[in-house]
Amino acid sequence: MTATTPDHDVAALTGPLLDWSASVDFDDLPAEVVHAARRAVIDSLGVTLGGSQTEATTILLDLADELSGAPVATVVGHRRRVDVVTATMVNGVSAHVLDFDDTLIPTRIHASAPLLPALLAVGQTQGSTYRDLLAAFVVGFELQARLALAMYPDYADRGWHGTSVVAPMAVATAAGRLLRLDPGRLAHAAGLGITQGAGITAVFGSMAKSLNLGRAGASGVQGALLAARGFTSNPAALEAGKGFFSRYSNVLDTEALLGDLGTRWAVLEDGFKPYACGLVAHAAIDGVLNLRRRTGFVPDDIEGIHLRVPPESLVLMGIRSPTTELEAKFSVAYAAAAAYLDGSAGPDSFADERVADSRYRNLTSKVTVEGDAAIRQDESFVTVRGRGESHETHVEHALGTLRQPMTDDDLIAKFTSLAAPVIGDTSTVDLARRLWRLDHEPVSDLTTTLQPTEEAAP
Repeated sequence: MTATTPDHDVAALTGPLLDWSASVDFDDLPAEVVHAARRAVIDSLGVTLGGSQTEATTILLDLADELSGAPVATVVGHRRRVDVVTATMVNGVSAHVLDFDDTLIPTRIHASAPLLPALLAVGQTQGSTYRDLLAAFVVGFELQARLALAMYPDYADRGWHGTSVVAPMAVATAAGRLLRLDPGRLAHAAGLGITQGAGITAVFGSMAKSLNLGRAGASGVQGALLAARGFTSNPAALEAGKGFFSRYSNVLDTEALLGDLGTRWAVLEDGFKPYACGLVAHAAIDGVLNLRRRTGFVPDDIEGIHLRVPPESLVLMGIRSPTTELEAKFSVAYAAAAAYLDGSAGPDSFADERVADSRYRNLTSKVTVEGDAAIRQDESFVTVRGRGESHETHVEHALGTLRQPMTDDDLIAKFTSLAAPVIGDTSTVDLARRLWRLDHEPVSDLTTTLQPTEEAAP
């Protein structure tokens, strides 16, 4: 059976996006775009390895033992393979569960977490090269960014988790490139992804947040694999009556969606996290760390910490008294207190034992938070009171964002800290070096290096 032809213009929105997606050639990509994509891949592989040993990943692998199909795709950080769809889901959860993965402002989508695991799994089984993967990555990243920006902020105000809404279509399209789908089947793959967009922000602070992204990637891969076999969808599901855009938002910015395709690259605006929690707390953490260095106050000196932050910090990270690691990642008050105590805010700062520690709970109780609509998502004002003194700092742009970027060396240091405990020091150093120059090598060569060695077998 074939799909009926829609009675509206398929070319209006979907056509230009898919035509561009199929036309992108690695050799035509600007050098800075390729370099930015490599940065995103390095960061995403690091956080995936770091997240591969978490409880959420362990639970999914237990389920995979019951449900998984042919063992052909690598589970990052483990010596095992599962089917392509399951690998995408498990690795997608690992990529996001630490909340340490890259983020785009203003939409706050995490484009790499659902996308890269999908391309690794499909690329491994299709004999794709690393440059094939990078080109598909740039396409999938761009599609997610444009779909989200075209609807922002209305979908977020409705409580939709943006990445998990836009990623299935983008992943299906990017994976379809590696599967070499013809234009007709690529359109059906996109439509199959579009119909599977879902995920709500109400689950933030639980394992379900990372599942949103793992499932989004898996849905996209499954859509592409189905389309390759002739499974159909509505190729114009984006713009159809009661279609994608009209369901998730009353806003549709067609310039954000279609403008400057091929000359404006979202991957160049990617932001990377120095801290393992929600992005809208990062400027506050920067401010706390600045005042920690400047004042020399020990924690017992502190009478209060006041954070003036964007409203999103209260909406997304307003948990006052977290009791678990995942809840703490969505508490701007806890993040500030932990950063002051630890002098950092990496994954260890949010461990369950620290969340339960009386020192962390006591300092968290001294943090007050004020939302200010005039403050950007990457900005904050922080005041620390102690010893009868008051000190304030203004963070204009959080570390890791476009105006205050992490360097290549910063990203390698982050990658190394996450990867070495899982795959070993020697493998990590070698992999970090190779990722800057991989080109015609098979993706399967890369996936082999993402498994533990005898040096460090979790």
